[in-house]
Amino acid sequence: MRTFPEGTLKIKEKHGKMYFYRQVKKAKGRKEIYIKRQDVDVAQQLAQKTYLQKVSRVLEEQLQALNIFASSYNDTALEQIYDELSHERKQLIEPLMGSARQKLKEWNEETYEPYNAYPEYKIYETDRGEMVRSKSEVIIANLLYRHRKDLDYRYERPLKLRAKNGEEITIHPDFTIINKHTGRIYYYEHAGKMDDPKYATDFVKKMELYAANNIWQGEELLVTYEAAGAPLSTTCVRKMVDRLAE
Repeated sequence: MRTFPEGTLKIKEKHGKMYFYRQVKKAKGRKEIYIKRQDVDVAQQLAQKTYLQKVSRVLEEQLQALNIFASSYNDTALEQIYDELSHERKQLIEPLMGSARQKLKEWNEETYEPYNAYPEYKIYETDRGEMVRSKSEVIIANLLYRHRKDLDYRYERPLKLRAKNGEEITIHPDFTIINKHTGRIYYYEHAGKMDDPKYATDFVKKMELYAANNIWQGEELLVTYEAAGAPLSTTCVRKMVDRLAE
């Protein structure tokens, strides 16, 4: 709008004809400048400017309303009702959130290309009979498998996310988990070499990518850490998995 001419458009009717004037603010009121027929594009620009100014004001109001709504809207409110029930009540209820049964059906029917990078590192076998890349991942997989009545998981299932620049990036979370009763999806990442500077830097960037897609640690995203002097806590993993199965 800054490229449009100064002033506003005024239209006058005389003897059945329309005449265009450009109104410009002056120290002593307004000055009207007649717009000749050959300069009709000036009238068009002034009309367009006034229109866009009105649109801009409405959009600002709508944006404020959306911000107020977004600050108070809880997209997990229905899931929380179910999550807060006792285990005994959950067994008696079929939750309504997004058709958990349909989500589980889609989960069981989906196919995807497995992550085959560095297959030589998949040398550790889980209780479910799959090969993973570390002993810590065996611990996590086995604890998830113990809750197979309530949970199911996929190892290195692809997940498409958007970077801040809009680029689509496919990552492979260590574990993608579904709660069979609610249909809610969780992602589990284990940072197993945090004493390796490059590994740690890459992992931080991965966490930022999750956050950029509104996948938050402590909610849909579970994370455990490990370094040479700080091995994985089995107790910590067990508590986290137990909460998913509640």
